[in-house]
Amino acid sequence: MNYKNISIIIPAYEPDDKIIKLIDQLEEILDANIIVVNDGSSSKCEKIFEQVKKDAIVLKHKENKGKGSAIKTGLVYIKNNLKKTECIVTVDADGQHKPNDENFRYSNF
Repeated sequence: MNYKNISIIIPAYEPDDKIIKLIDQLEEILDANIIVVNDGSSSKCEKIFEQVKKDAIVLKHKENKGKGSAIKTGLVYIKNNLKKTECIVTVDADGQHKPNDENFRYSNF
């Protein structure tokens, strides 16, 4: 099965530059909507989120609510705004899930 409309949710709490590299890698292999949820990160991360806004939709929690809540926020956004989405993937902001891994690249996308 090949999905044409993929949305990727990245919950992010206090991310570092790894998230920027991750988004670049995702864009190289997939044509997808990328949604980053700033889960109440401190102001020291604002520069990172400003960079991320160039390539992704950034949603923000005023306070940290946890990974599950951040994913739910992303899902609600997709439901309300990206109705043609056929496949949703969640990816950790720290680079734990590598876009060039065999399992990631060829998981029926």
